[in-house]
Amino acid sequence: MSPVGSGRQHRDSDRYCQLCNAWFNNPGMAQQHYDGKKHKKNAARADLLEQLGKTLDMGEMKGLCENENGDDNGQGSCPEMYC
Repeated sequence: MSPVGSGRQHRDSDRYCQLCNAWFNNPGMAQQHYDGKKHKKNAARADLLEQLGKTLDMGEMKGLCENENGDDNGQGSCPEMYC
């Protein structure tokens, strides 16, 4: 997974991988890193965390649940999965 972006971002990615907190001496070292197992593992982890974050955000947007009468049976607000 190689970084994609503007010319400046590309030059910066030839020196440092923010995802892995890794510094490189030259573009060849950077490319080896981006093609390697450690970076791919960290990239997959970051993608998963991003997806989970979006899922949680969607759950928060749904709000709190109530029964059809508009009350919550005196138990306070609850997440939908507990109704």
